[in-house]
Amino acid sequence: MEKLFEQLNPKNQNTIQRRGFWIGLAVIFLCLLVHFPFDGYDNEHIVTPYKGYGKCPHPTSEEGLNMTAEESTQYIEDLNRCRDKSEFQELPLREWKSKGAMLSWFASPTHTITGVSFIIFLTLLWLWVFKDYETN
Repeated sequence: MEKLFEQLNPKNQNTIQRRGFWIGLAVIFLCLLVHFPFDGYDNEHIVTPYKGYGKCPHPTSEEGLNMTAEESTQYIEDLNRCRDKSEFQELPLREWKSKGAMLSWFASPTHTITGVSFIIFLTLLWLWVFKDYETN
């Protein structure tokens, strides 16, 4: 582990290693910028348990137009009961999405972490591969 930290010191790097290191840092920064966590995350969704039919009533537009006055009144009562029981439920971390992501794949924090980890791996591999390379 000590050798790794020695290798990360710019004084111990040759020109090719230094360029790869800075390119790796720039790409990591770019990935984090594309993820854009500054607008927050969509991490909740509405859960609406409705006892009548197992879910809130959602008639089609044709069914809505063909409702009688009694059916319409019942629909409004059911909908109000359903709305009273609505609640927010937090999503698991793997389903979170950044609200301001520039690319949809990077909206997920797990995708961003995976991408950044891969770039870190490639940067370390670059440093290791070119450790004995002499520049003129």
